[in-house]
Amino acid sequence: MTFMEGKKVQHFDIVIAGSGISGYSLLYEAMQQGAWRDKNILVIDSSFTEKPNKMISFWDHKTSRFQQYAAANWKKLSFYSHAGKKTALVLGDYEYFTIDSRQLLGSYYQFLVQCPNIVFLEAKVIKCTSNDGACNVYTDQGDFTSTYVFSSIFTPPQVPEKYQYFPQHFKGVLIKPEKPYKDYQEATIMDYRTDQKQGTTFFYCLPMAADSIFVEYTLFSKALLADGAYMEAIRKYLSEVLHIDKYQIIFEEQGVIPMTDYPFRRHKDNIIYLGTAGGDTRGSTGYTFYNVQQTVQAIVKAFLETGTPFFKKEHIGLKDKLYDATLLSVLNEGLYEGHEIFTDLFEGTAAKHVFKFLDANSPLLNDLKIMTSLRPLPFAKHFLKTLFRF
Repeated sequence: MTFMEGKKVQHFDIVIAGSGISGYSLLYEAMQQGAWRDKNILVIDSSFTEKPNKMISFWDHKTSRFQQYAAANWKKLSFYSHAGKKTALVLGDYEYFTIDSRQLLGSYYQFLVQCPNIVFLEAKVIKCTSNDGACNVYTDQGDFTSTYVFSSIFTPPQVPEKYQYFPQHFKGVLIKPEKPYKDYQEATIMDYRTDQKQGTTFFYCLPMAADSIFVEYTLFSKALLADGAYMEAIRKYLSEVLHIDKYQIIFEEQGVIPMTDYPFRRHKDNIIYLGTAGGDTRGSTGYTFYNVQQTVQAIVKAFLETGTPFFKKEHIGLKDKLYDATLLSVLNEGLYEGHEIFTDLFEGTAAKHVFKFLDANSPLLNDLKIMTSLRPLPFAKHFLKTLFRF
């Protein structure tokens, strides 16, 4: 491992633009499986040490390979409707996990810095181009050429009107309550006991331990809130719903994830896009982590078999994109509100079937189980409308 300094023009076999979850996951798996051990690799990011802390939450099977990185995991999950009805979710062999991103990235980094064929450069990527299999990477610390570029740098696109686009915007806080939280072995993944005037609005309540709770306020709406409104809603939820008035805030995070049926490109010539930039964010939920891992495995497998990163089948297939586009179209119409859709879904279908559906691993029979829990007319109308557009 080498840290590069100074302005140089140099060629690499592979450039990783962005050392977040997507870039590091790919690099880690490619090195672990031996696909890139003979490759000359450059990793570019603005900083390798000052990474914002993020809580990455996802469902997975009990034997998840990410369990070792989990800050917490739960075998009991609940859902609350806007009317306050609690549903205990039937998980089957699933559990819910939360990973501290700095712990995961730190573990990957400690492995990668031991690899002599990887060079790290702290720089701002200005642009990447590729033509006839030759890539150029322009940074404020010099320009580079490469055979392949893997970029997870996301720039919000100009979305044509025919596509749906909902920002999923959120703020999360990790708190230490003054009194121990008694229900810390049960997490809530959607709590709609809050105002729905801004659009589909809910909370995650993820107790990491009796003295540590992560609460996230999430909205699906086309307009962001004023900065102070997110924290105001969290304070109200803590006080009025969880009955927690005295606490210390350990850290905060805030972000925006696109929920859209816009067709992101996986690659442009030899630039391969990862994460949200490459279409790994599920349009109907905003979940990204699991899909990134599937893409990473597909790229590494392709390299081992063909010597190139180009794989044939996307994990989020056409059927799943059609379902996502239909849901977004229904949400956009507003006659079947988001909290009603998800309440019907989780009250009418076992969560283990919903998770399989949202993981894009669902056979048609499972899809039909999902559909029968929802109002048929809005979805039938928008499914046909979306089908003709596809």
